[in-house]
Order: sequence, then C-alpha cells, then structure tokens
Amino acid sequence: MSDNLKKEIWLIGAGGMAIEYTKVLSSMGIIPIVIGRGQASAQAFTKTTGIEVFCGGINAFLETKPKKPFAVIVAVNVVDLAKTTARILNYAHPKILLEKPGAITSDEIKMLQACEGSEHIKIAYNRRFFASTQRVQKLLEEDGGPVSCTFEFTEWGHRIADVIDQKDPKEMKHWLIANSSHVIDLAFYLAGIPRKLDASVFGSLPWHPSGSIFCGSGITQKDVSFSYHANWEAPGRWWVEIMSSERRFKLCPLESVQVQKKGTIVWDDLILNDQKDAEFKPGLYDMVNTFISEKEEASKLCSFNEFIQHFPLLQQIAGYKD
Repeated sequence: MSDNLKKEIWLIGAGGMAIEYTKVLSSMGIIPIVIGRGQASAQAFTKTTGIEVFCGGINAFLETKPKKPFAVIVAVNVVDLAKTTARILNYAHPKILLEKPGAITSDEIKMLQACEGSEHIKIAYNRRFFASTQRVQKLLEEDGGPVSCTFEFTEWGHRIADVIDQKDPKEMKHWLIANSSHVIDLAFYLAGIPRKLDASVFGSLPWHPSGSIFCGSGITQKDVSFSYHANWEAPGRWWVEIMSSERRFKLCPLESVQVQKKGTIVWDDLILNDQKDAEFKPGLYDMVNTFISEKEEASKLCSFNEFIQHFPLLQQIAGYKD
C-alpha cells in the first residue's frame, strides 16, 4: 500500500457515495483529487470530509490537462456513469473502479467497449466483499463447492413511487439493472455465471413498464442449479440462500449469515469478523483495498468483461429490449 500512497487517485463525484469512498481512502492515508459538478454537493462534501472539490465536472477538469492518474474511482449518478468513464478513457487509460452498475443500456456497453483501455474497468459490486459473502464462499469451498442457489430481489415499489420525481426516468426504466443487479451479482458471484436461464416477466409499473414480477431458473457454469423470484408489487426483501451438499447458508439481510446443517432444521447465526463492514459502508474497505493494492484477490472484483457476460442475462431477467 505504501507505494500506492504516492500515486494520484481521482475520485469523480461529490455525492453520498463519494463521501463513503473518501472515508475509506482517508483511512488508508490517501487523499484523492475530487472532481464534482455542482457547488451545493461540493460544499457538502468539503464540509463532511475537509477535502476541496474541483467544481465544473469531468470535462472542465480535463481541460486543465492534469497529470494522468494511477487510478480513478467513478461515483457519479447512475445515468452518467458510462459517459463519464468513456470521457476519462479518451484522456488516459488508468485502472478504473466504476460504481455499480456501470452501465444500464446496451448502447452504454458498446460505448465503453469502443474505448481503448476499457479492459482496465472494474465494476464496484461491493457486496462481493461483505464479511458474510467471504465467509460463505470459504465454507462452500470446504464443503466441495455450491450445488444450488435461490435468491430474491424484491424492490419496495410503494417506497420508490414516493420519490419518483427525484429520479431520472432512464434510471427508473432500467431499475433492475440500476439497483436489483446488486443482489443478482452476489448470487452469481457465489454460484457462477448462468449458462442456461429460463426467465419469465409479468406485470408492469408506471415507472418500470417492462415488468413488476420476475421469476426464473437455470444452471450455472459451475453446474449449480438456481432459481429466483421478485414481486415489486408485494412484500419482500433481498436475500440469497446457497447450498453445499452439507450445509445451507442464508444471507438475510445480506450482511449476515445463518447456517443449517444437513439432518437438522435449526438455523445458527455465524459470528463474522466484520469490523470493517461496521466502520465503513459494508464491503467498501476490502473492495477499495483490493483495487488499489492489486492484490491476488483482485479476481474477486467484477471485471468489465465479466459484466459484459452478465449484461444480457440481466436484460433477460428484466425483460428489457435495450
């Protein structure tokens, strides 16, 4: 880490998520160069972190011809993630940690693919780095690997409807990728990328016309069977259950783990070493540390190529055509 302290890191965005990243970076002794757009968010960011923000957005910043960075973290709003990243790649080819979901349409994927250096992009699915996720992954390996998985990604449609005026319509139209993909990625991270998927979509919502009820099943490249369900018009929550031949693990909420052993009906809580998840936004510290340090665990990060493989699956699950 000490060598990386000397290398320049840009943080694009000055909103709530950028503040969370800054907390992690500051704890590592790293003070990023922060590029924001509006004065209000910049002032709030500086008040919270003590770090000044370059205002005016990424285009104005690049016009100053800054020194090319070692790494960039992109934490702008969802609809600007892809075009902001493309702008950076047109200037330099640093490694990039791009806030999830990275892109929400096929056109955005194609735009990033056309950029030289896009292979350096990592998508910031921080739930892969939860203490709960890492513990389950280790225990699954001890048992010989996963054999089946089921998960739910119900969104609270009634809550979303209350704040719809504060959201970009493009983001809402692609809400399954913009938000639900957080739990879908976690399930596929543990169980493997699907090689066969049967998906059904029903219903609709004013802000999400492609569907409101989602169910499906399939099998992954690890030969793990899986199924899922979500009803955005009914009660529910995010959860993942994944099974080995010996144990069944339940992540509900996702930051916790319960385990059920073969031959029993009792669920036991697992004690986790989750100090970092308590101190920072869960999963963020280990994800950023892995990204910056280029540790062997870097394969845990979602590569852009992996996201490209996931994207048509997410579209199929959601019923999206674009």
